[in-house]
Order: sequence, then C-alpha cells, then structure tokens
Amino acid sequence: MSDLLTTWQDLDWPDIKASKPLETGNGVIDAEAFQTIEVDKVFSAVNHTQTLAGQACLYRSLAQPLSDKSAIEAKQQAVTELQNQPELMATLDAIVNDAAYHEPSFYLLLFGSFLGTFGTARSEHEIEGYGYHVYKKGVKLLPEISERLASVDRPNSPYLTGLFDAFNAFSQSRAYSLMTEPVYVTEYSLQSKQERAHSWLPAVAFVPRLFKPFLFVAAAIIYWLLSHFAPTALFSAIPDEALLLTPFLLLYIPLVGGFDRDHCIIPLRKEYKTSPDVAAALDALGQLDELLSFVKFSQRFPHETVLPTFTDSEHFALTLTQAKNPVLGAHITDYVGNDLSLTDERLLLITGPNSGGKTAFCKTIAQIQLLAQTGSPIPAQAAQLTVPIECFIKHQKLAI
Repeated sequence: MSDLLTTWQDLDWPDIKASKPLETGNGVIDAEAFQTIEVDKVFSAVNHTQTLAGQACLYRSLAQPLSDKSAIEAKQQAVTELQNQPELMATLDAIVNDAAYHEPSFYLLLFGSFLGTFGTARSEHEIEGYGYHVYKKGVKLLPEISERLASVDRPNSPYLTGLFDAFNAFSQSRAYSLMTEPVYVTEYSLQSKQERAHSWLPAVAFVPRLFKPFLFVAAAIIYWLLSHFAPTALFSAIPDEALLLTPFLLLYIPLVGGFDRDHCIIPLRKEYKTSPDVAAALDALGQLDELLSFVKFSQRFPHETVLPTFTDSEHFALTLTQAKNPVLGAHITDYVGNDLSLTDERLLLITGPNSGGKTAFCKTIAQIQLLAQTGSPIPAQAAQLTVPIECFIKHQKLAI
C-alpha cells in the first residue's frame, strides 16, 4: 500500500480518490467489484474526516482493504480505545481540527504553481510573488502536530501508538529541522542547523521574507564608504535619494526574491515532497483522522453499530444479527435489519420478487464485509466474520 505522497507525486494536486483497487488476484477487491459494491457511496456514508489526508486514507482503506486478520484487529483496538477514552478522543479531534486549517497551505507549498513576480492568482492552486507567505504557512502543519502530540499521554493500542511514533520520528528528522529552524544556503546544498554545526562551508541563512535587515545594513555601510572615499564629483552629480532608491527598486526586489524562490523555497518544497519522513507523518495524520471518523460514524449512525469479531476458519463464514445497509441505513431511521448465518453452508440461494430487496441485501453483506476489513464498526447488533483471503490461503495449504 503506497503512502499518500507517493500516490500523489505525479498529480497536479492531491486527489482524495487517487488510490485504486488492485488488479484481479492481487487484492481483496478489483475494479469491477469496486463498482458493483458501490464503494463511493460507502465512503460518503462513513466519511466523517476533517482533513484531505484523512479522506484519502479512508478511501484508500476502502479501495485496498486489509487482508490480514491481525492488522484489522489492531485498528479495531485503536477504535475501541478512542471509544472508551472520550478525553483522548477530544484531544486528538482538536489536533486534527486545527491541522485541517493549515493543511491547504501545506499542499499549496508542495503542489502549487508559481506565477512569477507580477502574476495574479486566479485559483487556490496558484502562488503569487516569491512564495514567502505560502512557505511560512505551509511548513507549520506537521511540526505543530508533532509538538502537540508530544504533550499527549501515549495510548495503549499498538496501532495508535504507531501513529504517535511516526510523528516522533518526524520530529527527529532533517525535514523537521528545515521547517522549524534556520536553513543555511551553501554553494552546494541547503543545510539544517544541526548540519551547519559540523560544516566548514560558508553559508547564508535563508529568512522567508523579502526585506532582510542584514542587507539594508550592508547597503548603508557601502553607501557610507562610497560617500566618504569615492570621488566628490561623482556624488555631487547624483542626488542622495537616487543613490538609495534606484538600486533598491531595480535590483533588490527581483534579485533577492528570485534567489529565495529559486534557490531556497522551490528546492525545499521538492525535498519535502519526496521526504519519507514527511510522507510517514502525513499518512499518520490521515490514519489518525480515519480512526476518529470511524468513532464518529459509530456515534452518528442512526442504528446500532458494532466492531465485528474475526474468527479463524478453513472457509468463509459469516454471522450477522440485525445487519443494516451502511448506505441506506444512514438515511432511513426505520430501516429493518436482517439476520444471516453462513457457517457450514457453501451456497446461499436468495429468491424473491422483483424489487423485493435481493440486490440491496447482497450489497449489504458485501459492504459490511468490506467496511469490517477497514477496521471500522459495522451497522449490526453482533457480527462474526472471517477474512476471505486468509481462508483461501489456509485451504490451499491444507490441500497441499
């Protein structure tokens, strides 16, 4: 399963639905089954995420559901911990909510199109001027999440702990240092503060703003030296104001702004876009938002939901009590649930009149199985399921 940034590398802008079902034989569902089950409708019914990364992770989970029982149960444990600890749930929800505010600037920094000095942005994906404002806002997202999670008590479930660990690892990375500390520009590379401490190369600190006090001080010193040691005739022919303003207007802004954009901001955003540490932290944000969405789905769905129990079996088995369609049940408050037990049976024949609900019932079973393999609660009073691919593998081993 590819991380979000890898999936988005060749796109002009992040796409929530960029993840696709795997080819037939390689995943839980293929493209045809994806359409038949109406996964897009399941996504809309379950989605309570706040961030674009969260939506993309949830959609990826539905397009490429888990086929490993232990991995599914790990996500279920994380959902259970959030359900049982409202304070932790509220704290993480607040962090994700604030992340949603900074997230558009992060994507604009990584994927936006620079228009040049005098261009005017006509869409939210375009960057005016030299990109200082976009850079300063864009680099806040992941460091702020890392710093806030560091003050939260570590959870107990391994899956949720892993998400915390991803942000902790990011806080120790070069990308984090570049986002939060001075960046030094050398002839050959950009250096973080830690790297600069062990380097002998001359460097200039990148400050993401056009007006830099150091340059003004340097210009004032040069002007003073010229006024005191240059030929008097040269200075008497040129007004003082012209000496100061003309070079500034004609040279300073395009030279300084262009240098910062081309040699600092653009190289930094390329590094962030391809950084494994940034990718892991962004995925962790999306996965955290996805877990919160599962809890909210369970709380807001108008019918009872439950985390299914996964059992081991040599063949596919399923037992559902008062199961309801996750798409239709979200809008129909008096939806009548159905019981189903498939344990020893190898074939189930469903009959009935046209428009009697046969197709809806079959989709209910398939959508519940799919939703369960994402780690989400399902609309039912009780449920016992198996993971079909694991059953097939075990059957093949027994046959051999």
